Amino acid sequence: MIIAMAKLMRVYAAVFLEMLEELDYVLVMTGELDSTKHIFQPETVEKIKTIHRNLPDLPIVCEVGITPETIKLVADAGASRVVVGGYLFKNEQEIVGAIESLR
Repeated sequence: MIIAMAKLMRVYAAVFLEMLEELDYVLVMTGELDSTKHIFQPETVEKIKTIHRNLPDLPIVCEVGITPETIKLVADAGASRVVVGGYLFKNEQEIVGAIESLR
């Protein structure tokens, strides 16, 4: 069984570092879920860097506000995967094009 933990935006990365060693991956929420706009919060990039620096082999997944611009920020910080929702469905006619723009 794969075990993961969501790291919410408002929680400090250092709090999780000991627990993260036991996990298969960590999900970093890069924005607040209670927001209907799901806006990317740039301060989460430092949290991703901290996790990656301390546990470089732990896969980091990012979710909330992922766009072609923010995907580069989280990837450069150490994220290896993203979950994308809103960006893909802004124009349902162009989902394939939206996916390509993220690569």
